[in-house]
Amino acid sequence: MQCSSDSDSILGVFYDGCQNTNISILSRDGREIISYHLGDLTGKKSDGRSPKPLIDKLSINDFSACAWPFKNTISSNEEQLGKIRSQFHTVTHHFQNFDANLFSPDIFQAFVQSIPLPHEWWGYPESLAAFSYFTSGKTKGSIILVYDQPTWNSPFFGGVFLGKGCSLQALELFHQGTHCCFSSFWNAVSLMIDLNPYNARPQVELLAAGSEPNSRCIDILYDIFVNDFGELSSGIKWNVSQAEMLSPLLLINETLFSDFRDKMSKFSKGCIAASLQSLLLAHLQEIIDKLAAAGLSDSIYLAGELFQSPQLRANLMAQSGFDTVFMSTVNAKREASAGAALLSWGKHYGELPCLRESATRLKCFTAPKEDFLYEEKLKDFAEKVASHITKKDQEIDKLQEIVNKKNQEIERLQGAVIASMSFRNCIRILPSACFFGFQRRFLKLCPFFRPSLGTLGNLKKRKPLHFKQSNISAFKLPIHSPRISVVIPSFNQATFLEGTIKSLVDEGYPKLEILIADGGSSDNSVEVIRKFSDHLTWWVSEPDRGQTHAINKGFAVSNGEIMAWLNSDDQIVPGTLAYVANFFAKNPDIDVVYGHRILVDENNMEIGRWVLAPHSDEILKWVDYVPQETMFWRKRIWEKVGARVDESYNFAMDWDLLLRFIEAGAKIARLPKFMGIFRIHSAQKTSSLIEDVGFQEMKRLRKQFLGYNPTPALISRKVTGYMLKSLFLENMWKIGLINYN
Repeated sequence: MQCSSDSDSILGVFYDGCQNTNISILSRDGREIISYHLGDLTGKKSDGRSPKPLIDKLSINDFSACAWPFKNTISSNEEQLGKIRSQFHTVTHHFQNFDANLFSPDIFQAFVQSIPLPHEWWGYPESLAAFSYFTSGKTKGSIILVYDQPTWNSPFFGGVFLGKGCSLQALELFHQGTHCCFSSFWNAVSLMIDLNPYNARPQVELLAAGSEPNSRCIDILYDIFVNDFGELSSGIKWNVSQAEMLSPLLLINETLFSDFRDKMSKFSKGCIAASLQSLLLAHLQEIIDKLAAAGLSDSIYLAGELFQSPQLRANLMAQSGFDTVFMSTVNAKREASAGAALLSWGKHYGELPCLRESATRLKCFTAPKEDFLYEEKLKDFAEKVASHITKKDQEIDKLQEIVNKKNQEIERLQGAVIASMSFRNCIRILPSACFFGFQRRFLKLCPFFRPSLGTLGNLKKRKPLHFKQSNISAFKLPIHSPRISVVIPSFNQATFLEGTIKSLVDEGYPKLEILIADGGSSDNSVEVIRKFSDHLTWWVSEPDRGQTHAINKGFAVSNGEIMAWLNSDDQIVPGTLAYVANFFAKNPDIDVVYGHRILVDENNMEIGRWVLAPHSDEILKWVDYVPQETMFWRKRIWEKVGARVDESYNFAMDWDLLLRFIEAGAKIARLPKFMGIFRIHSAQKTSSLIEDVGFQEMKRLRKQFLGYNPTPALISRKVTGYMLKSLFLENMWKIGLINYN
């Protein structure tokens, strides 16, 4: 290692007994920062031992001072907290009496005394701010926002600073004793979803990439962050071994954490991750907006752990309110020792260090025993990443070939099973293996005694679909007809969309809202929609995030007292709207209704019917037997459950909605009428998704509302009674003893 020989270099040291121990050297001419990381030399990623192995390699006589990114004692940290008064109140959520778990002052002081140099003490946030500010090459007055997390020797996790030439002015400091720290909160939420906080950030981002944030989940996370942060943080402790090359041991208060896990149990890991990212963006955006409104500078530097996400940086830069935004992208704790050295430089020489131009500036990032320019390091890393990606792509292609072959074999076997039986795959009433087991009990009986519920009809027994005019006109409107809103989510279903819309228009219901959310179809769906535009309350055709997103878009602009959605390949039975309006008018205590189902093929030929037993909240927790196209509900219960369909579901969103209705105390009734027409066709989402995401979402809902995932055999036993009741009513209808028309 080469250092300046005129005894004027500055040594910066970061050591808090936990991880990322490193030293930095700023030469007398101020041209280079050289950084060494203990983990690079020992091969231990989180090596938190004393940096003596690094310092022993130096000639102490080459340095004029040792700069530390900490205050000398814990008490001086507290004194500093009392001196710094918030000017902006950028971090608005505070709490009191949090017991900071700081690194042993005895061990730390012993190490400090082992370095025979004058010691200069700088705060941890100031050091991060200094590195970001001085190495940018833009040193006119600017705002620096630091947001990291507390270290074992500093309870300060961030702050707001103003760059003033070769020094910084602290405008506000964030202290873990009085401020809620989102970095620590991020780690705690990561533990809730069983991630290791050491490398949770990329894992959370990966989970979030495949999911969407949920407003209810965000609200719960926000409530925990604002009201329970101190309690949550107290449930996490680190056990550090300074004498051995061991990573810190994480100790979790599982009793305390279980309460918070219960609050989040309704959401998937991906939903929680996406909601956490959304809340983080809003939290940081609020801080930056306040700083922009202060008008102290048109440029801002963002430094610290929270700004490491590329997607987050892009969002903040696009909405910052500042003319110029600088981002520090290096590991914050690797920057701390260099930042302290830069602050000491300004103190000693009253001028800015003459660092290299930005194209070749060292960025405090080197390999073991070697010095590399930052750009060279990045180039080498990029080449390795490109090679790794190419190799992985080749492996994925090979695996995809295997998967395609397996899928073809599965399709062949499924086709053989379907062809050999008088019914097709079950829908969502039971897992297929369980359902077939139940059906086998009836196969030896005559077809009259085989239940239709749960099957997709018999394609060999097609017949024209017909409704008697007397049945259609039998349902008179109530005196005060409620407004009914029906949302149609649509995407490339032009073949059936006209029939869907027409089934609603032909009802002639006076207070009907038809709202169509098309996902930017590439067929002639838009032409079909325009054909009925005079009958539509609202429609749009634009890309969306899927069916549930489209449904939410439609309901967001609806005004009906009664609500429903109708998929673009389904229809309602004539007379249904008047019948539903009458029932709701006569039964004000009922919140949700549904009825029996008619099955048709692609040519509107009837292939089967579902007759359902009276409603049972308990059975609905085990299986979803409710025909979605027949379901209507009051706006009051919709608002009670959050006024949204859960967009984390692609298949079982209607079951989730029903279970949330039950949880909210809804009264549900099965009406004695065929109300909906469910279409079976080759491009049907229901058929193509059931074996993929459908069963996984069903398992997720059973786990959420039953508390565990029951076996198919147990499900079969639980629903046998319900199936037999349905079979009995179906047979009574078949022989004409009951009229459901």
